[in-house]
Amino acid sequence: MAAHGEEFVHHMEVEAKIECAHRADKVKADLEAIHTPTESLKAQCLEGLGGLVGQLLDAIHETTGWHGSVYLGGPDPCVNGEVHVFSFHHGKGFSGFNFREMLPNHHGHIVEPFTAFLKGTFTIDASYHSMDSSMTLPVGEPLVNETLPASAPISQLSTPPIL
Repeated sequence: MAAHGEEFVHHMEVEAKIECAHRADKVKADLEAIHTPTESLKAQCLEGLGGLVGQLLDAIHETTGWHGSVYLGGPDPCVNGEVHVFSFHHGKGFSGFNFREMLPNHHGHIVEPFTAFLKGTFTIDASYHSMDSSMTLPVGEPLVNETLPASAPISQLSTPPIL
C-alpha cells in the first residue's frame, strides 16, 4: 500500500513538472510576442490608449489632486506607418476648458512641433516595414490630432482618418 502511495506522489510530481513546463513555454511565447508585436497587436494597443491613459490620469488625480496632459505619437500601423499624435487631457480650469481647449493654436504650438520631433526619430525601417525601408517619414505629411478627455472610454478612441 505504501508503494502505491509513493507511485501516486511520483505521478503527481511528474504531472506538476509537465504543467509547469507548459506554462513556462506559454509565458516565453507571450513575452516573445510582446517583444516582436505584429501590426495587428500594435493597432490593438493604439486603440486601447484612450482607456489606458485615462485610467492613469484619473489615478494620478485621485492620488495627488493633479491634472495632466499626455502626448503620445509614432508610426500608426493602420495608415501605413504615417506618424500620428494623440493627446489626452485631464482637468478643467476656471474657464471650464481643458489644456488643449484653453491654449490658443494648441495644434501649432504643441502638436506640430511634437510631430516634427517624432518624424525625426522614426524611420520606416525601424518602425514600420514597407517595400522601401530606407525612406524616412517626410516632414510635410499631414498632421492628425486625436484629443479625448482622459476618462473617454476605449470605444471613443478611433483610428485617425487617412488624409
